[in-house]
Amino acid sequence: MSKNPSDNTVITSEKIDGLLAFLPHFEPPTRQYIQEWQGFAPIYMPDVAAFYHLASEPCWLDYDYKPAEAQKMVQNDAFIAQANLMEIKTMLT
Repeated sequence: MSKNPSDNTVITSEKIDGLLAFLPHFEPPTRQYIQEWQGFAPIYMPDVAAFYHLASEPCWLDYDYKPAEAQKMVQNDAFIAQANLMEIKTMLT
């Protein structure tokens, strides 16, 4: 792994804080995430699109991603609450 702090493969506290800043936006149970549909493609609300942009940075990519495992993870609130950094990367992928 590169030691260059500007390298987009390095998880920094700033990158973690950037994602965490969205938590209050996504907590309301009646929250709308999609602004509109264009055909079969969703147009996300601006803050949702911004979150996806940050979460798609290479540092958050799990190269060993297994969709079935990730699905189980994201459906389990207790698991999410205790997830480690690698598990978080899997869920974000």
